[in-house]
Amino acid sequence: MKTSLRRFALVWRVALGAATALVVSGCVGVLPQPVSATKVESGRKLSAADVAFIQIGQTTRTEVVAQLGTNYLTLPQQRALAYSWEMKGGGWIWWWCVAGYGGAAGDGGVTPGGWRAYFVAFDDCGVVSATEFRRPSTGRSLHEHLYAWVGRLPAPPAITPSLADVPK
Repeated sequence: MKTSLRRFALVWRVALGAATALVVSGCVGVLPQPVSATKVESGRKLSAADVAFIQIGQTTRTEVVAQLGTNYLTLPQQRALAYSWEMKGGGWIWWWCVAGYGGAAGDGGVTPGGWRAYFVAFDDCGVVSATEFRRPSTGRSLHEHLYAWVGRLPAPPAITPSLADVPK
């Protein structure tokens, strides 16, 4: 038992020393995450082939819902839909750092699974006006992401009645 504790302590010290040496001298690292990021955790994953039927200015809301289903989030004004799904975690943890005389710099990140969404906006007649695949951040709700996306879209042209439409 004492031998295994000593061995663990020795391995721990060597690992800590190696990590310290890498940080002090500069380092680059990549560690794989074992879980595949291609598996869907929840929702239905949409691909470009799934939404290829959508034509801006032609496809209606009814056609979109008939083809993609009713598992979507919508805005109260019914002007936009969000189809979302969550991918299992996985990917790569990466980092880099350089330390030397006078300063240090570094960066790092995780390439996770996470949430994905497909946004569809409609004009006042219920015809598709814009679409986009998105990777919403975890700091805001899907509603907030959808509202922000719709807010960045160009305003639809105002519909002005012609004199022929006005009753006499």
